[in-house]
Amino acid sequence: MLSLSTTTGYAIKALVCLAENNGEPMLIKDISLNAGVPAPYLAKITRRLAVAEIVNSKRGYKGGVQLRRSPADITVLDIGKAIDGEDVVGSCLLGKVFCASLSSCPTHPFWEKTAPEIECELSRWTLSDMAAFSRQCSADSAETAGGISEGAGI
Repeated sequence: MLSLSTTTGYAIKALVCLAENNGEPMLIKDISLNAGVPAPYLAKITRRLAVAEIVNSKRGYKGGVQLRRSPADITVLDIGKAIDGEDVVGSCLLGKVFCASLSSCPTHPFWEKTAPEIECELSRWTLSDMAAFSRQCSADSAETAGGISEGAGI
């Protein structure tokens, strides 16, 4: 199945927590609890995001992690590249290290056309979009849970 890496997914969840925190720094342990990402793994992810200038990270008193830019200015492609490198979509659908038209597999023409389209879409979606989606999912879950307990007469 084609998808972003699990690590990129964790990074998005952590960044959504930061986006929802109104620019205030958060401790790794708090982000970890809110995003459901193991703290040691999150610390490694945060370092990659800091190198990519997506977050600022400060240790010590009054330290924490905060977004370096507005959530509207951070794209899913930015996050993916920070975590998985410049070739976030991949140069070969089958994951081959060397894939060129001279030694291509049957999927090469499709992937050569589709990969740039996927990157274009990833560059259109922002952290703001991801945060809005997260809020909507939370609201839907709360609404569904309320409806179930009311309907069950609990």
